Amino acid sequence: MAGFLPLDGTGVPVAGLYVLGLQLSSVQWGTAIASEASAKYRSGYRTVRDADAIAAYILAR
Repeated sequence: MAGFLPLDGTGVPVAGLYVLGLQLSSVQWGTAIASEASAKYRSGYRTVRDADAIAAYILAR
């Protein structure tokens, strides 16, 4: 889950705080700001998939 935890000023992950970013095509080709749950391509629903992973992690704790 380290990829979704922000770091504090000393580089330590902040427990209990999770971040989601919008994928931009200039950073990752083929992605868009809007995410679709039923997108044809995997990159179209990446934000939804990331949010689901964070929710599953929180619920499992």
